[in-house]
Amino acid sequence: MSPVPQPARLRPSLAAGLTLGLSALVAVTGCNACAKQPEAAQSAAASKKDEGGSGEVLRPPKPPPEPFVLTGHVLALDLGEKVWVWADGRTSGISGAPGTVFWGEGQGFVLQDKAGVRVLGAGGGLYHLPKAPDAGLKPLSEFLATAGAAPDRFALEAKENKPGSFIINLEGPSERHVRIGRAKAAPAAVSWATLPLPEGLSASPPLALTDGFGPDELGEIKNAAPEGATVVPDEAPAASLATWLKDVQAFAGPKAATTFSRVLDLDGDEAKEAFVCYAGATDGHSCFVIDDVAGQSRYYPVPLPWSSGDAATAPIAMQKNGRGYVIYSGRGARTSETAKPVLHVIRFDGGGFSFDLVANK
Repeated sequence: MSPVPQPARLRPSLAAGLTLGLSALVAVTGCNACAKQPEAAQSAAASKKDEGGSGEVLRPPKPPPEPFVLTGHVLALDLGEKVWVWADGRTSGISGAPGTVFWGEGQGFVLQDKAGVRVLGAGGGLYHLPKAPDAGLKPLSEFLATAGAAPDRFALEAKENKPGSFIINLEGPSERHVRIGRAKAAPAAVSWATLPLPEGLSASPPLALTDGFGPDELGEIKNAAPEGATVVPDEAPAASLATWLKDVQAFAGPKAATTFSRVLDLDGDEAKEAFVCYAGATDGHSCFVIDDVAGQSRYYPVPLPWSSGDAATAPIAMQKNGRGYVIYSGRGARTSETAKPVLHVIRFDGGGFSFDLVANK
């Protein structure tokens, strides 16, 4: 990634397929013929008791869950008055009005609306841009017309829960259960594609309380670096902060003001990203991971419930086990003052920057 002023620097096929008919979108649940065991087999299974004579039926243990492997699969659906887009790694879809969503070859879905310019890319990373890409965009209708086929083991279900109301779900391997969204009709067109994931990068492992975040004598998680971590104190250069603030005010509101910054390598590419927080920003835009890719600043929103500028309660940038993280222990924006603090962890997840919540039960 491209360097910025010292002392810190920031880093830098569509598959053709058959057009899916409405019947292909509605998943068929179960299989009466294949689900039934012969009666003799059922009887034998039910009669198998433990050898100790307790009379309890022994059942085979459940197999361990299949490891989650992130893919570059992306999906678009035409639902009439809205279009929905999704990328693997996200737990829900993102909707937009027709004419506000575009397909950027090699980039992903580009949304241009009152929220500004956002890009949903490979691996589910969603980020803001200060302006739309100069070239390479085409209307989403052209992407939908290609009707790229669904990847193996991914299936959509359009379920009508009441007249004129459909719930669109997606099922996939490794226990993927995704609620794409709601619609007044089943999808009229669907298309898939696969984008390349960030090359040479791997996700930072999630953190748990057992990673040195032991609760104190009151059972609370203190806002402090855990055992074995190294705190990163480096702040972003003033010139970079001024440039970023101007960009952020375009989609986080003109009242946004910088309160906190750190620079560290969050994605493991040996170059640095910035983590910056803003007071007075619109909901969901209190902090951002700012990543410079090929001279373009990408702003990944992080809805951290902190923006006050109070150094005593500020987030902490750190390195642990060779990877970069930003942590914050505090109550959520909408939780009771008597609730226990929750550990918030910002990390690279292979496609973007995740915001994990680790509760102290």
